[in-house]
Amino acid sequence: MTAAHEHESRTWREYRHATDSHLLIDGRIRPSHGRGISPADPTRFEMLAAHASYPRASRYDPRWVYLNHMGPNVLWIAEALTQVVDLEPGMRILDLGCGTALSSIFLAREFGAQVWATDLWVHPSENWPRICEAGVADRVFPMHAEAHALPFADGFFDAIVSFDAYHYFGTDVRYLAYVSRFARSGATIGVVDEMTVTRTERARTKSDRRTPFVRSLRRLSRAP
Repeated sequence: MTAAHEHESRTWREYRHATDSHLLIDGRIRPSHGRGISPADPTRFEMLAAHASYPRASRYDPRWVYLNHMGPNVLWIAEALTQVVDLEPGMRILDLGCGTALSSIFLAREFGAQVWATDLWVHPSENWPRICEAGVADRVFPMHAEAHALPFADGFFDAIVSFDAYHYFGTDVRYLAYVSRFARSGATIGVVDEMTVTRTERARTKSDRRTPFVRSLRRLSRAP
């Protein structure tokens, strides 16, 4: 486990739920359309949630992240991927298993990408108000789809990403070949998910500061 992941785990463990029904984006308090509630001590939480490794994600109000999170800090995860994968304005990105669309909002706001926020469990009608509040209604398009029956044209996307969700639908060895059909030739496929680090990988990490995921990503991030 990296220091960043240890920091993140400690942050999410530390707080009990409290009642706070607003979120802050760009200095403006707005009604929340989130799924959860805010941490008991927002000031302390904000201090712990900020991390030098994720400067873009640290600019987002942690109450909003906490209010809408469905697991680990998905903005950290998304930023970690963008540190090794190049994204450009106007790119068409499939965010597969996007949950509450925080990662989709992040990619649209930070990189000017067009993002198809696709999820099975969270309905587009729930994500749409959150997308509008974030000011990216012209760039993030909420979709409801099962990962094995995607309604997209072959070769449509410039990049396909999945954050903390791939293990729900991509464990079949044939799935990568299936989802790759929706990416254009030369597109990037980036997956950040749970993994087990072996003793061998730990030993390698001592001489190679990149995580095992990043090393694997550099080898496998290009679609056929």
